[in-house]
Formats: sequence, C-alpha cells, structure tokens
Amino acid sequence: GAAPAGPLALASPSGPARPACACACCAASKLPRASALRYPHSATVPTGVTDRTSDMPHHAAPPPAPPTIRALTPEVAAFAGSGLTTALGVADAAGRPLSTFCHACVADPERGELRMVASRRGNARLLAALEAGGAVAASFTDLAHRSVQVKAARARIETATPRDIAEYERQSAIHGQWLGSLGFAPGFAAGFVRCDLADTVMVVFVPQAAFRQTPGPGAGRPLQPGERFEREDGRG
Repeated sequence: GAAPAGPLALASPSGPARPACACACCAASKLPRASALRYPHSATVPTGVTDRTSDMPHHAAPPPAPPTIRALTPEVAAFAGSGLTTALGVADAAGRPLSTFCHACVADPERGELRMVASRRGNARLLAALEAGGAVAASFTDLAHRSVQVKAARARIETATPRDIAEYERQSAIHGQWLGSLGFAPGFAAGFVRCDLADTVMVVFVPQAAFRQTPGPGAGRPLQPGERFEREDGRG
C-alpha cells in the first residue's frame, strides 16, 4: 500500500490494457496469488504441497481458508461510487501489471463487494489475468485529487445487472459534469465517460485492504474506519 499515487497513462476508458507503473496496477502486481494466501509466511507453496487440494499427499490435511478481511467501510463505499476517475489494475501470472480505466463502481455494502464496470474491448489480457487468479487493485480519485486505493487477492467476472447499468448512467453523468467544469468540451467529456453496455463486464471483488492515496505525507497509509479523505494541504 506504500505505492505513490499518480495518474494512469492511458488515453481513454476503452483503451487497451497494457503494462503500466501506476499505483493501482503496480499494487496488484505486488499482491500474493491465491496459493500464497494459504501460506502467509512464505511467498511459495511449501515443498510437497500443491495448490489444488485434490493433488495433495494423502497424509496432508487441506490448508485452512485465508481469513476474510473486509475493508469496504461506508466511507470507502460512498467515495468509490460517487462518479470518480477509476483505475483498475491486475497482475498476470508472471506478476506483470496490466491496467485500464473503469466506467463506474457499484458498491454492495451488504456483501462487502465492489463491482467495477469495465469494457471487454481492448482488455482481453487484463480479463484473462483476472480469470487466472491475478491479484487486483483499484484507485478512485476525485476532482480535488483525494484518492483511495483498495486491494484484493482475487476477483470474478459477472454480467451487469439493471442496478449496475443505472449506477453507470448516474456516475458517468457526474463524471462528465466535473470534466466539463475543468474546461473540457462537452463532446469530449461525453465521449470519455461513455461505454458500450453490450461490451461491458463487471469485475467483482471483496476489498481486503484500503489505503489513503491522497497526495501528501500520508499517501499509502492504511485507512482507518470512519476516516475521511481530505487533502493534507487543506485544499479539499
């Protein structure tokens, strides 16, 4: 969580996923894969034990499931779903980071999940890495550069629900409005936030850690329950 905050070098939300060094994707590349989570004191699975329970030696008991740590506080959920610039990063099997912009984020506090609206087009490698069990990270940044990053060891892909689509429409309108407030032409702002709903998928995960990424000396610090995300220079 100590990775510095910074913008992703991608041209548009529907642009191709490619290796990048922005905080979300680099953070994902540093997370352990599913097998490492079973053995938290080692980066690799112990000798003689495989990651698949069915292949384990007959005398070895299945490892316990990793504890579920839910970092989706009400504050993080409200911030992530407020029409922000949203970046998603996934690590592939070799630990290389891939990143893309997402069009919206739908929070499900009851399940402790975030549902990211992403485009299939241009993101085949990223989605394949996700389906293969790659770790995931997402960053959310507002107009005042207040920023939050969340991380999870795995995610899944689902189709969009009516609620997801309604949230996309609401959040993209908000995002387009504040792009306009920065001086971008209405046509550019509308094109930037628009996506083809027939081409979208939902990247769904339970955040296991959340970090403050707002610029300042506290960037990279784990968030505390109830913490707000003001800038440390008093500008937001």
